[in-house]
Amino acid sequence: MNGIIYDMDGVIALTEDMHKKAFNKTMETYGVQYEDMDWGKFIGRGNKAILTEVFADYYISENVHEWVLKWVANYQQLVKTEGVTVVPGFLKFDRGLLYKKIIATGGLRKNSEIILNLLNLNYGIISSEDLINPKPDPEIFIKASKSINVPYNECTVFEDSIHGIRAAKSAGMRVVALTTTFTREEIEAESPDLIIDNFINFNYSFFNKRNIIYPQFEER
Repeated sequence: MNGIIYDMDGVIALTEDMHKKAFNKTMETYGVQYEDMDWGKFIGRGNKAILTEVFADYYISENVHEWVLKWVANYQQLVKTEGVTVVPGFLKFDRGLLYKKIIATGGLRKNSEIILNLLNLNYGIISSEDLINPKPDPEIFIKASKSINVPYNECTVFEDSIHGIRAAKSAGMRVVALTTTFTREEIEAESPDLIIDNFINFNYSFFNKRNIIYPQFEER
C-alpha cells in the first residue's frame, strides 16, 4: 500500500507568484513588500506563520488573524480572475495512481479548495487550521497519514519547499521533491528520495522501491 501526500503550491499548481502579489497588495499600507525580505525562508510555512514573523520584524501591532484573512481574500481573487497554472504532467500523473491521496498544505483550506474545484479534483485536505506547529515540524504529515489510514513509512510526500522536505523526512516518509520553487542544488542538499522538474514521464516504478525509513518521529 502507498499513501500519496501532495503539497499544494508548487506541487499541483504554480501559485507562488500570486501569493507574492497578494502579499504585496495586502501590505502596501505599511510599505512592506516581499522583495524587501528573504522570502525563501517563508515558503511552505503558511500565511499565519509568515505574517506573525513579518509583523514582529516590522514592529506592526495588528491582529495577525485579520490580516491573514485580507491576504487570503486578495489571493483568492487573483486565482478567480487569472486562473492557475498546473505543474506540467500533474493531472495525467495523478490519474495513473490508484493509491490513497490527500493534500497537506501550510496554507488555508479554502485556498486549496478553490484550486481543487478548478481542476475537478476531490481530495481531503490537512491545512494550517489543523496544525499547532507549521512545517518543518512533521505534524502536518503525521496527521495526513493518519487521515488516510496509511502507515507513515508507506507514504510518499510530494513537496517543493525546503521546510516541507524536512518535515516529511522527520515524519519518516519518502519524499519526491520538485524544482518548481527552489534550485536543484538547494534541494539536493536536503537529500530527498527523488528530484523531478515536473510530472511528465514520471516513472511509476519508484513506488515499488523499498521505503527508506527515517528516524522515528516523536508522537505528540
